[in-house]
Amino acid sequence: MVQDKSVYVKLFYDGERYYGWAKQPSRSTIQGALEECLQKVGCENVATRASSRTDAGVSATSQVVKISCKGEIRLDALNRVLPEDIAVTHATQNIGRVLSKTYLYVYPERWRNPELVKEAAKIVENEVFEALFKKGGSKPSSTCSIALSSFKGAELVQVSAKGFGYQQVRKIVKLLEMVDQKKVQPCELKALKSVPSADSRWLILVQTNVEGEWEKIESGIEKAKKYINRKLLTIRALSAKWELALRFL
Repeated sequence: MVQDKSVYVKLFYDGERYYGWAKQPSRSTIQGALEECLQKVGCENVATRASSRTDAGVSATSQVVKISCKGEIRLDALNRVLPEDIAVTHATQNIGRVLSKTYLYVYPERWRNPELVKEAAKIVENEVFEALFKKGGSKPSSTCSIALSSFKGAELVQVSAKGFGYQQVRKIVKLLEMVDQKKVQPCELKALKSVPSADSRWLILVQTNVEGEWEKIESGIEKAKKYINRKLLTIRALSAKWELALRFL
């Protein structure tokens, strides 16, 4: 009798050509590609559940996924059949609570008014973050942590919280952009009724901090590094994003 098996894994993926994590009819998604490849390596009755439901275009270096199926789950074999832009990098049999998640947004321009952006970030952390939760995702904490820095001509917005709602990080970045362009003042952020979302291509889920002991899957880490290094040879506009992604593998 074939036994039920389960394992928790961390996934790397480049979300550029996918319509997000969740399966959709007639569209390429991360979940769809993962489940299809699990079947190729002999798994039956496959089910997967991710800790974060990333949107179309969003990438990840630390998406935590529970894989359940009948049959042996061979992760090295899985890495060989997965598309070049998806890899299993870590695995464990059991996990505890998800303590926090961290997203990195690589804003492709320099701030014109960095002091205003810093002021806005403090207001968003403590007074606006929860109000940006509209639907979908984990119910966030009432506040978040925002770290601002620069890298090779780009501005980095690193946002950490216990949970995030639908497009919440991208809305934070859009608020900072609006303040930077003086379309709104920091003191006016709390009164905004509607906030658009920033471009998803610049966003990476870089860390899922979850209780548990993780084993490195060297075949997946090497696959992810090779993919990123090949990508860096052929792109310019997104190079800062992928150089930073290497640091989180």
